[in-house]
Amino acid sequence: MKASLVLLQTYTIASVLISTVAATESNRNRHQKPTPYIGTKFGEKCKALVAEKEYKDGLELSCETPNGEIYTVDDVSSEWVQSSMATHELISGETELIVPLGATVDRGKGKLHMNKGKEETPELLNSLDSDERRNLNVVQGTRTVLIVRVVAYDESTTRTMGELANSVFGADSGVAGADDEVNLRSQYLACSHGKLTFAPTSERGLAASYYGEGSDISNGAVTVHVNTSIAEGDDAMRNDITDALNDMFGVSSPAVLADHVMYCLPPGTMSAIAYAYINSWNSIYNDNWCTYVSAQMHEIGHNLNLAHSNEDEMAYNDQSGVMGFSYTENDGPLMCFNAAKSWQLGWYSDTDQAITLSLDGDRSYVGRLSGVVHYNDGNNPNSSSNPILIKLNREKRLTDFFITFNAKTGPNSGTMEGANEVLIVKSGDEGKGYYESELVAKLGVGDIYHFSRFDGSLITAAVSVERIAGSQFAEVSICIGDCDATHAPTLSPTPYNCLSEKVDFEVNIVTDNYPKETTWELVNKCNEETILSGGPYDDPLTSYSHSILADCQAEYAFIIHDAYGDGICCNYGEGSYEVKREDSSILIGGKYGPSEESKFGSCPSMAVPEDVPTEVLIKTPSASPSNPPSLSPTLDLLASPTKSPTPAPTGTPSSTPTEVPSRVPTVAPSSTPTVAPTLGPSWAPSSAPVRSSMLEEDLSDSCGGIGIRGDCWVKDGCVWSNGICVVQPKGDCHLGTSANVCWRREGCIWSDEKCMTGLSDSCFSNTRYNDCRFTEGCMWFQLRCITVPSDICSLGYNAGICRRMEECKWNSDECVMATGSGR
Repeated sequence: MKASLVLLQTYTIASVLISTVAATESNRNRHQKPTPYIGTKFGEKCKALVAEKEYKDGLELSCETPNGEIYTVDDVSSEWVQSSMATHELISGETELIVPLGATVDRGKGKLHMNKGKEETPELLNSLDSDERRNLNVVQGTRTVLIVRVVAYDESTTRTMGELANSVFGADSGVAGADDEVNLRSQYLACSHGKLTFAPTSERGLAASYYGEGSDISNGAVTVHVNTSIAEGDDAMRNDITDALNDMFGVSSPAVLADHVMYCLPPGTMSAIAYAYINSWNSIYNDNWCTYVSAQMHEIGHNLNLAHSNEDEMAYNDQSGVMGFSYTENDGPLMCFNAAKSWQLGWYSDTDQAITLSLDGDRSYVGRLSGVVHYNDGNNPNSSSNPILIKLNREKRLTDFFITFNAKTGPNSGTMEGANEVLIVKSGDEGKGYYESELVAKLGVGDIYHFSRFDGSLITAAVSVERIAGSQFAEVSICIGDCDATHAPTLSPTPYNCLSEKVDFEVNIVTDNYPKETTWELVNKCNEETILSGGPYDDPLTSYSHSILADCQAEYAFIIHDAYGDGICCNYGEGSYEVKREDSSILIGGKYGPSEESKFGSCPSMAVPEDVPTEVLIKTPSASPSNPPSLSPTLDLLASPTKSPTPAPTGTPSSTPTEVPSRVPTVAPSSTPTVAPTLGPSWAPSSAPVRSSMLEEDLSDSCGGIGIRGDCWVKDGCVWSNGICVVQPKGDCHLGTSANVCWRREGCIWSDEKCMTGLSDSCFSNTRYNDCRFTEGCMWFQLRCITVPSDICSLGYNAGICRRMEECKWNSDECVMATGSGR
């Protein structure tokens, strides 16, 4: 047999790979760097770890030695790693590598050289079958965390041990002086509904044999001193930190100290923002990224065997949960996980709120669908007993579909995409193992998603949304194959049984302690007419009732706002709202952020073509074009009046991937969210799907042939809308009469106290996050690139955004420089 890499699931060689050199008597102030290992023969065993590093294509194989050092195997192809992961022959954190004789390690660069060509395929032996695999999916109980602050030869981690502990564990964690309300511990605890807790690892003193600098482990944090300079990079510094921890506490590996060990490196050590090893204990952060809650959850998610959440086949692009992009915010955005990741984590599988539909079992579901935030929510009878996760199982395919209602409330109130919509996500490995997910559809009221050839045959499936009740639930119809009449999805919401042309609508408001912050409107979406509105109010904790006689057969949107951004329940009083039609309650709520939009009813529906493309989303057009366009944030770029809607959705190609999955994850999930995302995040999702009909002439112009969003935005006169490139309607942005309305209109920006098209801003053409960051005078705001305004606080158009801007505060219903104290 030619020298090759052999993978085993059982330990067969008992030896120590690399010994470290203890601190010498002449250098007791800092951990002594081990001697170089360039050219040292390896010829031993190590554990296989998988990661994707920035600026590398695909998955990367690494080798973890028994003492916790990690080396990148540089001559094994990414394609082999991907295929071996997909077939479970290689399981990160479990499979062992037997390294051939003649292999060498370059410790200074963190590389393991196999000394063989990439064309030599590594041989796989003794892999456990799927029934014998360790359960990596249900993650519950208490897991310990150790945060490592690093003092390098020429630089130190910016934050103190106390600040790091506060940002990870926060208030009510037992950490002395901790008061951070949003952190790794609090978010995982909230999203798992108490099933997963991250706690500080046990207090521990330095080993008696250790003479170098460093601290005891206190409040789950420790300071480590190494002789590595930041110029040597994270690969060298990472292993020096590992050796230092082993020496400081007399352990065989840092994994002995805690379930998860977070290395917070000094600034300038690495270009990536963070990365982590799959199904492992180690995660690495670039200085302050150690304190950002989205990065903490994302990287620890990789440790828990979670892959990336993608959209449009671009890594990180699914921004509905934390396995997409990470953000530079200490306390937000508040997000949980998408449907596929939530199913994999197993937190909700112990009740009938997670159900499976398939050809061989239950084929249909009609009823309410809530979000994962509503799991066993005894305080919300409208949501507590509804399903929260639905799996569409495909026996003959490698991937399945996972569905949830992305409720924008509670620990998910900061979701950056698909808020209060029904989201469909595709993922593989039966929703049990490491597999990249793909967001394929975001459904609002009246939308339907069709699957043709659902399970490798002519069997079809469909998901339709009948109604959305704010952040409480959606009413859905789901059917696989032939369903009876009561279980077949309809192409539009089931119309209310109107006994007369006009009916009574009633809106009841109970104010909280700050009634002047509450306003609302009830809008007829068929003609964009506001039929009823209310607020601001004068009296706190007071009931107000409003009523009107209006069209029975119509689609309505109830939109309620809170100027401070915290809703009307329950931090400052038990406020609430209720919308009734003919004395029957339609909407009930009160917990929301800056605003919440709920829809009910339907306009006269249009016919749908018989030949529905594979896996296609159909947006139900309105009965007639709006005239005039609404000032509410619909993001309807095609609101200019037309003669009449087209009789069916036009034949624009679906932006969702076809149902034929790849054998392996598309681009291997990164342990590292990149500094510069592959493509900047998509524009902020609309609070309501675009419903205007698409004219034939709009698709035949010079914009219609552009199929890439970035190319579309930079072409004069074109805008990206609903997955296609179309002509920018004239005079569209001037309708954004306030910052709140303007920012929600796709293609528009708020500047100099007016709403204007983004094409007039030189920064606007930077559709990539990193391109924007490194363009002088530009900044990334609300998922787009804008010119930095002279008054930065003018961007804080509501209290929720203003409070997240360090220089600003919310005062007297506006965002101002923080020269005093606000509420």
